[in-house]
Amino acid sequence: MSNLEAIVDAQSHAVWRTVYRLVDHYDDARDCYQETFLAAVRLAGAEPVRNWRTTLLAIATRRAVDRLRTRYRDREILAAHALHCDRPGIELPSAEAEHAELRELVRRALTKLPSQQAEAFWLRHLEQLDVDEVAAQLAIEPGHVRVLVHRAAIAIRAILGPDYGPAPISEERT
Repeated sequence: MSNLEAIVDAQSHAVWRTVYRLVDHYDDARDCYQETFLAAVRLAGAEPVRNWRTTLLAIATRRAVDRLRTRYRDREILAAHALHCDRPGIELPSAEAEHAELRELVRRALTKLPSQQAEAFWLRHLEQLDVDEVAAQLAIEPGHVRVLVHRAAIAIRAILGPDYGPAPISEERT
């Protein structure tokens, strides 16, 4: 077994979990998964990699966020085209539960953030990596990770609107 095959065997589950949780669509996840390991093959020949897990997860996250951006851009183009052609609006699949709807809204919001913010937020809050792991993966300082995640959370709250922000603080004191 080659070194690359051992890396794929060791990291395939983590990469699959990352892309599937982010894109929530089997075919898109499969494409991102394959693109991640194809990029790893190219990378293996170009330069030495210190930590394959963090490198693969970083590549996987970028590929998945790019896939989401494409997905939502295409839906917006179709919706605009339908309105322009005086056709009934395109019905996007609605979530069966509020939690699924919120996940979809967060995914959509992530596509509007700068890549590094989106990646840091996803890895910290949804992949539940600690700040040091995210910092290692993004090759930045832990303090910068905290700033990115904080700014991403503020931007996501602004995008989602007041219905999804933190609970308001009551003026009345009891």
